[in-house]
Amino acid sequence: AWACVALLVVLGLSGVLLSIYYLPALDAAAESVRFVMRDVEWGWLVRGVHRWASAGLIAFALAQLVWAFAGGRYRGARAGSWVLGVLMLLLVLGLAFTGELLPWDAEAVAVARSALDGTQAIPVLGAPLASAMRGGQEVGAATLARAHAAHTLVLPWLTFLLLFLELWFLAHTRRLRRERP
Repeated sequence: AWACVALLVVLGLSGVLLSIYYLPALDAAAESVRFVMRDVEWGWLVRGVHRWASAGLIAFALAQLVWAFAGGRYRGARAGSWVLGVLMLLLVLGLAFTGELLPWDAEAVAVARSALDGTQAIPVLGAPLASAMRGGQEVGAATLARAHAAHTLVLPWLTFLLLFLELWFLAHTRRLRRERP
């Protein structure tokens, strides 16, 4: 759990540094990423740290869930912690996905179209959800703006909220276990 916290802090700090130079516009997003990698002093390192911390966070969060599942922590008094862990992994995957869209190059646009087509195929909620994520009829400026907002505002705050709840839950269940005769 503490490795995940440390990686989230690294991601937050490196993300703030990257956001100084990132421009979420169709004609500027890819160039702003290239600018960070090529012209900003240590920019390549900050972006590399951000990407590797993201991969590490996914690995640690997944390992944490596998370990909890193997230990049967998905039932009983710790079931709430299990649910929070699963939700946190989903948020982390959402952060990784939206982060991959931010360069807004040909690959990112293809990934966005493919993901939205897949979302559209979900019965009942798929079409309205895909439309909301797309921001209109076509993948474009609104899609990039929504991916950027999700990556920098919505998902990080939800992740830190769930992390806080998870740490509170763990502390609370440990206290209860110590107080039992």
